[in-house]
Amino acid sequence: ACFKFSTGRLKPCYIRDDYVLPSFARRVNSSFPLHRSHSARRSLLRVASACLLGILVLCPEAWPAPPGNEPVPPPLRVAIDSAANPFSHVDDENRPAGFCVDLLDAIGRDRGLRFDYAAMAWPEALDRFARGDFDLMANLTRTPERIALADFSVPHTRMPGALFIHEKAPRPHALDELGALRIAVSSESIGHGYLRERGLSRNLVLVSNLREALAAVAGGRADAALVPRASGRKAVRELGYAAVVESRLEFAGLSYDGHFAVRPGNAQLLYTLNLGLQNLRDSGEYAKIYARWIGPMESADRPWLDFRDHRPTLFFVSVGLIGVLVIQ
Repeated sequence: ACFKFSTGRLKPCYIRDDYVLPSFARRVNSSFPLHRSHSARRSLLRVASACLLGILVLCPEAWPAPPGNEPVPPPLRVAIDSAANPFSHVDDENRPAGFCVDLLDAIGRDRGLRFDYAAMAWPEALDRFARGDFDLMANLTRTPERIALADFSVPHTRMPGALFIHEKAPRPHALDELGALRIAVSSESIGHGYLRERGLSRNLVLVSNLREALAAVAGGRADAALVPRASGRKAVRELGYAAVVESRLEFAGLSYDGHFAVRPGNAQLLYTLNLGLQNLRDSGEYAKIYARWIGPMESADRPWLDFRDHRPTLFFVSVGLIGVLVIQ
């Protein structure tokens, strides 16, 4: 058999016995004729059908899945801190709750994911995630030491650090004055590392979470607490610590950035989480979850809020300028 090129397509060309071609082509034509009889073609079709039927019977997985009955993937295993309110905790009914839980549930609805939460003490959660017991952690701060442990999503929260001080304690005006204060801070947190790197770890009161740090200040066991600003304000308000006030001292370079952390190399899950988080921000659902658990969005997330504190000044300046123009 041979083919000839005609009008842009290949067409079969039957080789006649009397056509002058090399002997090899004639042998091919006689061995594989293209003009088989109708009965021969029916026999070949029966054999092919029988083979296909045998494959489908012996290998049920070869059948296509019926529409709507696609296999449901198992839920992703998520480790959360049991005492990190408002980010994660266990509620009165012993169920996982908090900002990160609601945020992941919303991402799951958006991206078709399911999550199975396991609440435990923070050191245990981090250790078991490192051993591969979980698919992701709901809230992990990125540090140089943790880069090899996990791959990190874009930040789902970003809060500057703030010092909450007892009203009777001396007010520091610079970082080097913090050495005279007993400062409560969560052990091995970003704030703990920040103070340790600056030689301010001598009088630290190490606690397990933010609320314990603020309780230490309210109870007189510490002079101040270094915690995330937004969640610190919310906790002071909810716990009624009237004697604990926010200091004006700024901590340059201290930001509590929370991330979803997945197992190294799980790029598909990381992409899905990032995409879901962006969809929630665009739809406004993220802001609702944030306000419910943490409070109003920080001005860093909504820059126009920076003008609120200066509105009286701007008003009087505007009136003065208008007056000058009228006089002129």
